[in-house]
Amino acid sequence: MFEIAELIKIAGVDKETVEKDYSFPKAYAFYIKLSRKPSLVWTKFFSEEFNRAQSSIIDIQVVGDRLRVVFTYSEDIQRHMQSVLQLVENTNNRAYEYNREVKRQEEIETAKQQQIGKERGDILRKLKEL
Repeated sequence: MFEIAELIKIAGVDKETVEKDYSFPKAYAFYIKLSRKPSLVWTKFFSEEFNRAQSSIIDIQVVGDRLRVVFTYSEDIQRHMQSVLQLVENTNNRAYEYNREVKRQEEIETAKQQQIGKERGDILRKLKEL
């Protein structure tokens, strides 16, 4: 019925890739590897968490199974890594709660369908008695 938002782990930092980002003169980007490509739901939650966060990270985007982190050359990369860890944790917490709600809604829908099946069976039985 609804897409489940699988939880994501940080698998490591891509230590071989640094890109010049052209959003402004001193901007660069590095990548963080994820445990898998996130679902659309998880990606949406992540974007919302980043937009709410008070972080010095200029931009961060999900790109396949990685995060692309844009920062300023002079900034502390370790601090950015801590910010990303917190963003992933917050996103996973939201995904966990979302998944619990999806499961609850699916259980409600299953119960409704079972009730409809029972009522349908009762009606068919009564029709046969006519």
